[in-house]
Amino acid sequence: AGADHEVYDWHGYLRALTGVTLITQPTPEMVALLGEVCEQTLSPQSYFGKVRGSIRFHNALAQSFCRWSMDGLTPELLEQGSATTARLYAHLAELDDDALLEEWETKTTELALLWQAWQNALQHSGQPEPIRVRQSLLNALQYLPDAPPFLLAGLTELTVVELEALRILEDKTQVALALLYDAAYPQRYAPTDRIRRLLSQWGVRIEEVQLSEQEFSVMPGSPESHPATPAPATILDTPNPLYEVETVAREILRLHHEGVPFSEMAVLLRQPESLIETLEVIFKRYEIPLQGEVGLPLERSWRVRWLMKGVCLLLNVGSGEDWLHWLEHPQLELDATALRRLRRALRRHMPAALWLERAQGHASEPELQRLLSELNTLRQTLPADLPQVARRLILKLLGSTTTERDADLSEWLRLIDAYGRAWRRYSAQQSVALLERLVSGARAPRKLGSDGVRLLPMEYADFVGARTVFVLQVLEGTLPRRHPDDPFLREVERTALNQALQSEGVYLPTRADYQAGEPMLFQRVLQTPQERLYLSYSRTQGGDSDALPSFYLEELKAECGDAVQTRFYSLEQITPAPEACLHPYDHTLSQPIEYIEPALSVRRSELRNHIAQTGRRFSVTELETLVRCPFEHFARYLLRLRPAQRELSVRDVGSLTHAALCRAVRHPPQSHQARDWIDTLTHQLQAVLSGGAPDLPDWQVQVLHALAQRLLRRFGLREPLYQQHFDLQPFACEWAFGGTDADDEERTLTEPLHNQQEPRAIAYRLNNGQEIRLCGIIDRIDLSANRDVALVMDYKLGNAPSKRDFVEGRAIQGLLYLHAVKTVLPDAQVVLAYDQLKSARRVRLVPNQTPLVQRFRRMEHEEPGDCQTVGLAQWRQAEQRLRESLTRAMGLLSAAHIEPTPGDHCRRCAFGDLCRRAQR
Repeated sequence: AGADHEVYDWHGYLRALTGVTLITQPTPEMVALLGEVCEQTLSPQSYFGKVRGSIRFHNALAQSFCRWSMDGLTPELLEQGSATTARLYAHLAELDDDALLEEWETKTTELALLWQAWQNALQHSGQPEPIRVRQSLLNALQYLPDAPPFLLAGLTELTVVELEALRILEDKTQVALALLYDAAYPQRYAPTDRIRRLLSQWGVRIEEVQLSEQEFSVMPGSPESHPATPAPATILDTPNPLYEVETVAREILRLHHEGVPFSEMAVLLRQPESLIETLEVIFKRYEIPLQGEVGLPLERSWRVRWLMKGVCLLLNVGSGEDWLHWLEHPQLELDATALRRLRRALRRHMPAALWLERAQGHASEPELQRLLSELNTLRQTLPADLPQVARRLILKLLGSTTTERDADLSEWLRLIDAYGRAWRRYSAQQSVALLERLVSGARAPRKLGSDGVRLLPMEYADFVGARTVFVLQVLEGTLPRRHPDDPFLREVERTALNQALQSEGVYLPTRADYQAGEPMLFQRVLQTPQERLYLSYSRTQGGDSDALPSFYLEELKAECGDAVQTRFYSLEQITPAPEACLHPYDHTLSQPIEYIEPALSVRRSELRNHIAQTGRRFSVTELETLVRCPFEHFARYLLRLRPAQRELSVRDVGSLTHAALCRAVRHPPQSHQARDWIDTLTHQLQAVLSGGAPDLPDWQVQVLHALAQRLLRRFGLREPLYQQHFDLQPFACEWAFGGTDADDEERTLTEPLHNQQEPRAIAYRLNNGQEIRLCGIIDRIDLSANRDVALVMDYKLGNAPSKRDFVEGRAIQGLLYLHAVKTVLPDAQVVLAYDQLKSARRVRLVPNQTPLVQRFRRMEHEEPGDCQTVGLAQWRQAEQRLRESLTRAMGLLSAAHIEPTPGDHCRRCAFGDLCRRAQR
């Protein structure tokens, strides 16, 4: 009474007395050093040989070594205990035969060997070694002249080092321990019994004083508001994890409206990081502030993920496509047009290092060029200089050095620094693999806020206290938790070692010891709130699997009876009653509005005017898209959206085949033999691939070559027969009309136009008298010797429009191609043909005139539908229907109409994900 006092954590108090910091957890540098020791000491044939390169193994082993040091164990004692166990306590360790004994000796020998090698490596590198630190602390306490009296409270276990420290300190000062206990329920306070037993074994003098609740309530200075019994409890039985958090949020909001400050409420979780994202989203929706700190996996940090990807690309792991995605990150704020130019200029599947080297020469925007130059400079020093490169990346990309709130970046840099020697001797591929393993198991603290509802782990809640406490996820497996067995020394092995080394002052906690602490943790949770306790759980977990509530809840209900209230929530109650609404968000849920699909309209006048502008040129494929679906036309031609480039597709096959066909027809063989045509086509295919292969991985290019070659061989067998039978010669391949800006998105490879200099202007008159200008590219035109017969040919990889499609005006592309050719050759008779490459057919739509029908008649090897006659009335009907559909489409376009037209085409539409009416 009357003395000044300070508050310390237990290890902090020992550090204040001695200046020595106990090592309870290994640092990244210590783990990295253990990794080197494992690599040097173990072989593939060793007991731990299969995991000797695993970061998780190094981390777990280093943690075990630190903990064993606190438990009084040393490498020498481990060897001694192993031999004693094999000789005297084999039955306790369940070592029932020679094979198990041999395995036990091998394992413990390797553990002791690794531990000793790690000790030597730590001392050689100047890093603290746990056993030496432990001994330094005890020696410093021995020579301490005196110490202030202290009260040690809140511990649920004591290690051997702490027991030794207490034994030394009790001779120098007054020591008191406050431990939780209730003689009526000893099974709930097993950790206290264990501490008392250990204190006795270590010779610490004990004088026990048990305080009852009544005695505590009348002690001088005790808070009058402290409850003599646990706070009233309410169990929230919810249908799923999402609704569990929603229910808790609404209850917090209700209590806040009743006058309870947010700061006097707490949310307890066994593992806060498991639910933090859901808590943050829902609490923000209800405008409930949240404070606390959680340790999140480093992989959840977008900055670390992005930097990791950049480092991997600098180490040449990835492709040009990966670089483009990385450069598109909003953090860089690079010009999108400049990135599109890079995408067009360089192959996406080029190796990352080569792509980066060549990209610098194609970058037109200054900021992009500077960034690429700096990245190329950084690439030259990797992987040896990875720590410095990582820091320069952070400064360049994120614009600042790491601070306290940048815990994710600090932890990432610390991991990289810890393995500095590894980067100098590892290859690029090995460095990438190591870096990914390091990040996959690391965690970094994240602060949530400085005020509001407190988020706390259950283990520390009773030290903080709150008026109202919410305990979430009160499920079997979470509370009580099923503690796993130790990965290195099993439960029975620890029991045997404790017996073998009892005289040496060693005690290794067992799984049973940890499991016995679960009932006591629940009692601590019950005592945390001052006024009200809420315990919640969900009846289902992820994937709608059934969840089992903690059996502690049943014990609580049996003990307290009606004092514990249970609220059962069903899925239907997710919509609150209007009178129960606490927040505007609740009001939106209480009266759900029936969803009505909004009309697609363009509100900005500038964009409407741009859409409605019809005086420009229209490509044939654009008009075909406009008639099919105005929304697809809007996305493709007005918003200029482009679907993501994927791997090998049908488009690539058609594009490559088309390019080879164009070259072969322009430079045909001297003879009309099928063999010569096949050789020419094969040669041209190889030339196309050599001159500019599609932007695909090499193995996909080989697949593409094989598919195209198969189609070209079948074409080579047919082409000389058609030329001889039709008595026509190829006149033009890639014949353009209306301009050179014709749309041709279906091809990844294009050949030079036949008439690139002066494409003929083509107009088309609609039913309302309006003329629209057309442009397009016809695959091929064949002419007779005197140019009185023309065959307009369109190559198709798949199926072509049918005669019915043609007559009803739906073959828009073919009909407009015919219109263009008739405009240039008004006196010629024109036939439309679709060469279907996959099915090896050339389907002709021939005007029903005897000379034409005779010229293009079906050959013996052809199918009946390969030559179809179209009467004059049908031909006029096709042109009339085309004019009607184009007039209607242009009218809708003039009104800026972009409503989708659902149909079978939705399955192939690249913009179906943007359209809510797509039929898929």
